[in-house]
Amino acid sequence: MSLRFALPLLLLSAPAAAGVSYLMSTRGAASTSAYFVEGERVRINASDGKTVYIFRDQSITVIDTAARSGQLLRRATLEESERQLDESLQRMQTLAASAPPEQKAMADQGVATILHIRENNRRAIPRDYRRTDRTEASDGRPCRVWEEWEGGAKRLELCVVPASALPGGAQAWAGFKAMSAYLHGAVFALGIEVGPHSLWPGIEQLGGVPVLIREFKDGRVLGESQLTGFRAEAIPESQFEAPAGYAIHEGPGQRPGAPQ
Repeated sequence: MSLRFALPLLLLSAPAAAGVSYLMSTRGAASTSAYFVEGERVRINASDGKTVYIFRDQSITVIDTAARSGQLLRRATLEESERQLDESLQRMQTLAASAPPEQKAMADQGVATILHIRENNRRAIPRDYRRTDRTEASDGRPCRVWEEWEGGAKRLELCVVPASALPGGAQAWAGFKAMSAYLHGAVFALGIEVGPHSLWPGIEQLGGVPVLIREFKDGRVLGESQLTGFRAEAIPESQFEAPAGYAIHEGPGQRPGAPQ
């Protein structure tokens, strides 16, 4: 059964908006995930057949269809994470300023810890995107190879197709850029860690949709993913919502009742 229909968590009669769906397969691993994109909202049906990730409104919802439950991670973008750190820093600085002598050292250490975390979050990982003269073909479409380098080492190869050459390519491109705002976007989208800031900072430099992605380490290919099956189609609103009757819990450190 196609993964596209393996997780029937939507009502086909629900209101729908223009969007795009596509598949991401990992070669040699029999692993295929289905993506649904509409505007800045993204849903991923994971290759395990039971996990769903929904990215929308600065939040990530992770759904376990077997357990009929899920976890909601609010304020999940880098921007919202930094705002939360700033709020914590202000509270800790106020506490440190008024703390009695026996507690001041601990409060000052709390301020230093938050400052360290914030600095690490904001420290950009140097990335250099290089357009090569190489071309390949993916799913019958020619694509241009780009290389992404970090600290003098090649980390990724991305074979890029102009958005106009793909059904729903503009929507897919918008979805990639939206995903890059999430702290965990890289792990969910590619299954690889590329840093805490975004999926691919500066991805707009590629000028199109990467349809073939290779990860490198020490000059060797670690894995390869391919995007196929692009379909411009109406995406029901319910694709971006947790199913009725599922128990959705706040994630660690989340504030119940906070704006979603």
